[in-house]
Amino acid sequence: LVADPQLVDWHTYKRPSWAMAATIFYADAYLGKVYRQMLNVHKPETVIFLGDLFDGGREWDTKDSGNKGARGKGKGNEAHYNNAYWKNEYERFQNIFPSEPGILTIKSLPGNHDLGFGKGIKPEVRQRFEMFFGDPSSVWEIGNHTFVLLDTVSMSDDRQDKNGLKVGRPAKLWFEEYVKG
Repeated sequence: LVADPQLVDWHTYKRPSWAMAATIFYADAYLGKVYRQMLNVHKPETVIFLGDLFDGGREWDTKDSGNKGARGKGKGNEAHYNNAYWKNEYERFQNIFPSEPGILTIKSLPGNHDLGFGKGIKPEVRQRFEMFFGDPSSVWEIGNHTFVLLDTVSMSDDRQDKNGLKVGRPAKLWFEEYVKG
């Protein structure tokens, strides 16, 4: 189980650019080294990521500005980045934590840093996460255990989206169906 890798990004801290670049470089190197060592030493059959894959995923816009490329502005809580930036961060995550042949690797469970929480969830950010990582609510039979992954982060939001559906409704419906059995 890998919990809260929270990849550091330009949103994470208010620091001079050279310090943030160094922080990102060394944090990525450390996470990648530990992950590879975990795979080499423990030789797991399954790896499950338990959310908060990114630190600022909830902040990254789902649209691209008229400018080409991954762009952003601001630091800390004032950070705003475009969709191309998110795609670069997704690739960065996949490079640090690659899915290895022969190892079931599940990366679909979001955390509050990936989507936001409660009224802070943007439905389009949740949809993008699901498009890239898959259904966040699922059941896995692994060995003699049943793992139930439930998108409780989305369930924290009971607002209605532009179509009149509650943001947390898909996760709640999925869970109700699972319980019925």
